[in-house]
Amino acid sequence: MNSKYTNVISAIVVNANTEKKLPTIISNAKGELDVSLLFTNKKTNETVSKTFKLKGLKTNGGMHHSGLILRDPIDSFGGSDGFKKYLGMTQDERFKHDNNLYLSNIKNYWGDDGALKARGLESVTADQKKEFDEKAAKLKLDSYDSAAAKGFSLPVFNSEGKVEGLKLFEREVAKAPSHVDTLGRDIYKTNGLARTIPNETYKTIAKQTYQVTFNFEKDFRKELAEIDRHIKFFEDKNEEQIKSYLESQIKILDQNLESKLKEINNRWNSYSDEAKKGLKESHKKEIEEAERKHKEERSKYLSWKKDDLINWQREEKKKIEEKKSQKLGGRVSGTMWIMDFVKPENGQRAQRFFFGTNSHVARTLKEHNLTAFSLSRINSNVGVGATLKFNDYDPNFTKFSFSKPSGIIKTVFDGIDFLKTSPKSYIHSSQKADYENVEEYIDFAVVEIDFTSVNPSDVIVWKENKQLHNYAENNKDKLIEEITNGYEKDIKNHIKFKSTSYLDNYNSIDVPLAVDEKIKEQIDNWNSKEGLFILGYPRAEKDYYLERYIDDELIKISKENFSLWVNGDHKWYKQLAVQEGQQPAFSKHVLENGGRLSYQIGYRTFTDKPGLVDGFLGASRIGDDLYSIYDKDSKKENKYVNYGLHLAPRFYAPNGGASGSSVRNKKNELIAVFHSSNDWAKTGLAAVFRSPGKEYDGLFGAYNLPQYDLIYGGGKEQKKSYREALKTMYGTSNSQFKTNLFNKGLEDEHIPSEFKFTTPAK
Repeated sequence: MNSKYTNVISAIVVNANTEKKLPTIISNAKGELDVSLLFTNKKTNETVSKTFKLKGLKTNGGMHHSGLILRDPIDSFGGSDGFKKYLGMTQDERFKHDNNLYLSNIKNYWGDDGALKARGLESVTADQKKEFDEKAAKLKLDSYDSAAAKGFSLPVFNSEGKVEGLKLFEREVAKAPSHVDTLGRDIYKTNGLARTIPNETYKTIAKQTYQVTFNFEKDFRKELAEIDRHIKFFEDKNEEQIKSYLESQIKILDQNLESKLKEINNRWNSYSDEAKKGLKESHKKEIEEAERKHKEERSKYLSWKKDDLINWQREEKKKIEEKKSQKLGGRVSGTMWIMDFVKPENGQRAQRFFFGTNSHVARTLKEHNLTAFSLSRINSNVGVGATLKFNDYDPNFTKFSFSKPSGIIKTVFDGIDFLKTSPKSYIHSSQKADYENVEEYIDFAVVEIDFTSVNPSDVIVWKENKQLHNYAENNKDKLIEEITNGYEKDIKNHIKFKSTSYLDNYNSIDVPLAVDEKIKEQIDNWNSKEGLFILGYPRAEKDYYLERYIDDELIKISKENFSLWVNGDHKWYKQLAVQEGQQPAFSKHVLENGGRLSYQIGYRTFTDKPGLVDGFLGASRIGDDLYSIYDKDSKKENKYVNYGLHLAPRFYAPNGGASGSSVRNKKNELIAVFHSSNDWAKTGLAAVFRSPGKEYDGLFGAYNLPQYDLIYGGGKEQKKSYREALKTMYGTSNSQFKTNLFNKGLEDEHIPSEFKFTTPAK
């Protein structure tokens, strides 16, 4: 703006529209952008909006700024007629269709050299790939080039074509969402459904599920180590490399602002003209604040040199060391659920309960000394269909805070190093040194809470963020019953574990993508398929259902709170409560049968089984780092690579805090535990409790999908399970030790027949 007008007129960017005809971002191909500006006369407060076309901008061939190509879901099928054709395809045919599109989506991630060269796999010959692809096709597995582009673990061959070992990609490849999952939906809202209990099955799960927070004295070990890595990173770079790094950070800042302004504008456009009149000033301030923060950060990166970055990190290190000296508190939050309890004797009530969660949630108990912990759960009288608030501010929730955790809580089973074999046995010699001390893990753990030594007066009870006094009348049994929602006596709703696998019988969960509600046979077929029910408690700051100006009070406190979250359709939000005399907005078969597996291609291992993943092949690491656990007693950190069978659910990619969500069917049978959310892919991963194993006929050398049962044990080459952990901890000294799951004892002969492996992996 001309300087002579700056004291009279202000101008802010309120929107920047890109022209799209997916998969091409036309604006990025042309180097053009439509920018909307809001001009305000500072003296009269009059406003005028104008839209201009900016030309001559940088072009990138029409890609999204992430390097991925985005596609309109219906266009991905070639229009509505193409979708009808897709419905008639087999799963193999669907995979071929989806995979070709997906590979074109992610090809730019690898740049001009392609995936093989970037991964050091360029020595693999055409004949070796041909032989691999032929064998893989028979096993219903991905081809070599396709798997390489997705970052999957792949074999390296010697001159005779024999597998020398597997090469793992040492970061996670960016993933695009499935056009099947997002068809007919707002793609940005396909992460799940917030603060809603759609049916009675979800209600049962909610009554047994907890938002858990562990409090501890923070040692800042990870933060200090990360800063030291940053300093070394900057010290090792020359000025040209530093310049490139700063440019990449500026690009990320610009992308974040673009996303923020788009979010603000989309929300603004959803309001009525009448509502906009009263919200114009707040809307303008929100844009100004977003742009102010962006400008402040951008100016730093534009002016900084190598020494500035190093000094910045050194100053940050001083700040953290100062915090460390103040003995500040830290916390880790997650989701866990009642799994088992010790059978009481002599007519007493159960006082020792076991909870399922993730290893990466439970590792807090190994890494830190707890100063407190809390459990928040929904009340048993909650209604179905209503929209809830955050846990701490809704009358349907109660939170129990334990101020003296010593001797109350501990880890009984952790899914680390649970096999007799080791991943380093399968890894190529070029990576042997990197994985020399690395073992396998599956992200599941069992935590015991022993209420025996709990003094009820030491438990602080909260509802609607207010402390309740004389709760449970200082009666321990009554307090335990309240905390557990009467689980011990609610026998018909006790959890069970699923004994069969989708790997052996995928048809049982192969839910039709569409049904004609006028045809009973199609509805019956839909109802005959197994649905998935997932519920957890992510942090609320990414609860996109909150409406600014309507939910402002909740938005202000969202960073410190949690939202109940399920794998439901975003279209259900505020649409499930049915008034007397009204017809429900959605059909019963849609609401009652839970969700299904995702068609996302970037994780999938088995071409004919959407949503099933071999963790070691398809997701050996979550993010760019190996999983690690620091032992506070030995002062040693151990690292692990992801293993086992996993599933990828549709409509469940919530924010952090949902880790530990259980995956169940309608019979309340536990199938898996959710551990990793991918907001970009609109799905995530859940570790399956029982794997029948899968023989790959030498395709990956000696590696095969392992056979295991995390609860009962007995899998080929398995050395640890929950049952065996209980036996080691309690069974050797007490032969009468029994739990609800193991009510006959912990010996091998007491494993139910349906959980005994009688056949080798296929």
